[in-house]
Parts: sequence; structure tokens; C-alpha cells
Amino acid sequence: DLPVPNVGHFAIEILYRLAFCGADKVPLALFLHNWPPSFDQNSMGDQESVWGAVELLRRYSMITVQEDRYISVHRLFQRIVRAHARGQELKYISSLREMMSPYIVPGKADNPVPDSGAPLPFVDPDQRLFIAHALQLAKYTFEYQGPLLRFLHQNRNIAPFVQGLVDFHAGAWALLCQHEFYQDALELAISSAALYALGPSPLLGPGSEAALAMRFRTGRTYTKQHFCYKTHDEYRDAYELALQHLGADHELTLDLMCHLAWILSQPCLNERGQARVFYQQCYDRALSVLGPLHRITVLAKAGIGSVESLDDRHSQALAELQDVITFDLLLDDILDDESYRIVFRSEEHTSELQSHHD
Repeated sequence: DLPVPNVGHFAIEILYRLAFCGADKVPLALFLHNWPPSFDQNSMGDQESVWGAVELLRRYSMITVQEDRYISVHRLFQRIVRAHARGQELKYISSLREMMSPYIVPGKADNPVPDSGAPLPFVDPDQRLFIAHALQLAKYTFEYQGPLLRFLHQNRNIAPFVQGLVDFHAGAWALLCQHEFYQDALELAISSAALYALGPSPLLGPGSEAALAMRFRTGRTYTKQHFCYKTHDEYRDAYELALQHLGADHELTLDLMCHLAWILSQPCLNERGQARVFYQQCYDRALSVLGPLHRITVLAKAGIGSVESLDDRHSQALAELQDVITFDLLLDDILDDESYRIVFRSEEHTSELQSHHD
């Protein structure tokens, strides 16, 4: 008695995608608004079809519907459906990732999450649910990486697919950090970097920008967990690979150099001499390649001043830090939490050093 054509087929398609979500309830908006372009829009995808399919699944007790807003499916039933999807896992994982991207990837839809992972006010009340489902989907991506890698190695035009995958993982990492789920963020970054390292070059591979950017995020997550030596090792390894594969003037190489200098200057390592050299090299290259107002140039300049102040070279430090504090670019939109530590410490040192100077 359901007037929607092909509702049974549509219900199965929803069920297969639910099988790769987490065990939490799933916002119905995921299916109401975000069927990917590759999906058959002629026979399904409109809201009438969604409601018809949801009602059919509910009648057969395959799902429960809460408040006409959420869908829940039993974890054991998800496992059974995944077993029936054997051989097509990549299809459903990729489709679900496309559907979930507007809630995860920065710059898509109304998602306010910055790539830095810096804390922001929570806007979408369902976004925590999407975080959980994005994390679970990422885990399935790593679990079924065999078919994924075969697909990547056997196809030529993989650039859009790879970009979507990389953006999704980066967005999920930022959301996890935003809500201080650092262990989950760390596991996601490590697994993503390992997966990208196995992919075909030049888009992927151990020296690719995608793999090194995720290793950069791994180091930043170690920082959030106060793992000084692991942060240093990750930054140094990633920097050396970036220098070899991307070149000394690449933005990611310079960003890694700046962060490597920062961790070297910390009390746990206390390698301020080496940090000063890296900061100066980073500043000189960034000034030449990126310009005086670029985030990395400003941070390297702040880093030089911070190291000078720690070494009690007050006049030199004051000159460096006063230049930095005059920039109007030291705002939320260009700084991550590590950058704030550099700049805020620089501002504090500027005030203290001015007293010494006077």
C-alpha cells in the first residue's frame, strides 16, 4: 500500500549504508538530503522515497525510528548486512562517505570546522553523531583497504576519489580534536597516513602531500596529548620526507620545519640552538616564497623571538617580537592551537622584555 515506486530497492540501499555507520542513532537528514550524484536519481533520492523506504524497514523491524528524526539499527543486524554486501564494501563505504562529507569536511555546506582542529562553538546538535559515524566509517575504510588499494592501483582517473577521501579524513580529524577525542584522532591520523603511503604515486605514496599532511596531523595530535618525544620524531621524519619529495619551498615542508623548531625549543628537549637555526631558515624561505604576511612567515618570526627571549637576548627578542605583534593577521582564521602558544608566549615575552629594555 506504499505508493512510491521501487521502494523496496531504495530500502535495501539505505540498509546497506546503515550497515557501515556506527552503532549510534543516525540522523535521517543524511538520507533526506545527501544522496551522491552517482546514485540513480531517476528512481530514488527524493524525500517521498526516503520516507517510504524508512517506513518499509520499520514495518519489518529492521530499524527503529525516533522522533521522525533518527534511525537506529541493531549492531548484530549491521554485521549480517555487511556480510551480504561482501565484494561491494568499497561501493557502499565510498557512497556513504560522499553523503556524510557535507557534515564533516570544512568548507562544505555550513560546516564551521577549521582544518586546524581548534575548538569552536558547536552549531549542529547532530554533529556529535556524525563524528561517531565518520570515525566508524573511517575504520571500515582501513578494514577494507585491500579492495580500496586495488581500486586505486587499477584505475587512472582517481584524483577526485583521492581528494574526497583525504578531505573526509582531515575533516574527521579536525572534529575529533575539536571535541578533545585525541586518542581517536591519533588512531585516525596514523591509520590514514599508513593507508596513503600504500597508494599509487604521485597522488599517494609515502612521500605524497596527502601522506605527509596526515603525518603532520599525527604529530599535532601527539602535541595535544603532551607526548614530546613522539611529537619530535613524527615532525622530524615527516619534515625530512617532505624535503626530499616536495622540496624545500613547499608550504607543507615549511610548516613542518616551523613546528619541528617549536618542539625543539620546548623544555622537554631544550634544543634551542637547533630550534633557532630551523626558525631562521623557515623564516627566510617563507618570506621569499610565501610573503611577509603568510601564517608560516609570521609564526617563524615569532619563534625566533621566543628562542631569543629564552636565551636572555632581550634586545634581539624585543625587536623580533614587536614586528610580529604588529601584524593584524594573528587572528583565529590563520592560527591553530600550537600557533597560539607561540604567539601568546611571544606577547607575554614582549611585555616582559620591554620592561628589561626600558
